[in-house]
Amino acid sequence: MVTTGGASWLDESVQQGWLECPAIDIVAVHAYGVGDFDTAKIQTYIDRAKATGSKLMFQEWCVYALAPE
Repeated sequence: MVTTGGASWLDESVQQGWLECPAIDIVAVHAYGVGDFDTAKIQTYIDRAKATGSKLMFQEWCVYALAPE
């Protein structure tokens, strides 16, 4: 199977052209932004993938935390 490599943000990882490309079997999702962890935001990408018959694979999730001063 062919997968994309993901990107830094949810918006970059799931692009409509990749969802519609017959040569791509799985769209890899990476997320490093706090806003990317919002369930409602993630659901929009799941819905888009379902509409095109695409598969998503959630790979990299990163949470940045500030060190105590």
